[in-house]
Amino acid sequence: MPGLLRDLTDDDPLDAPRTQALLIGGEPYANAAAKFWPGLIDELTEFFPACTLIELSAPSSGKLDTDMLFPEKALQRHLDAMEHADTADALREALAELNLLGPPGPVQARLFRGKEEMLVRSLPLESVDTETFAYLLVWQFKWAGIPSARWNDTRLSGVVIGKDPDRGRVYRMTFSLTGKPLSEGLISRALSIVPSVE
Repeated sequence: MPGLLRDLTDDDPLDAPRTQALLIGGEPYANAAAKFWPGLIDELTEFFPACTLIELSAPSSGKLDTDMLFPEKALQRHLDAMEHADTADALREALAELNLLGPPGPVQARLFRGKEEMLVRSLPLESVDTETFAYLLVWQFKWAGIPSARWNDTRLSGVVIGKDPDRGRVYRMTFSLTGKPLSEGLISRALSIVPSVE
């Protein structure tokens, strides 16, 4: 997933091999999270080898729960519930919410070498935004074995070890998360990851 932390150039190999699936605890995962996290770490180790920690932060609304592991099921339940709703009313409500909250914003990334800040930038919206970030977070928690009852704690930490059998790589993500309540039900979540690849 090139281009998360740097601007692409004409020389970038867009067809470079990427993780297609991760084995975590012996179980294969091929979802978006299983591709996003290794792609981010690949880019860190290749283009920012001095980076010892990356922090990703974004505000989000609502609580994190197990429904977010399978957003297609949550969407289907929502569609089923709207089956008998008035389409015009539903559209008005959706537009009002969009006008109030605006579209999803970018996720902020900060790279550190020890305590020194190396880089600050917004990740591209086509890769991740403030809304999809929460869906990526819950997979980290699941893979680390954190019970879902704790996913909304203000502090969490864990370790995820994923193997890419096709590329012979092992990704280790030691993470900690802090959550800070904002106004109107928003929560600012910051995920710090110490990445490594073997």
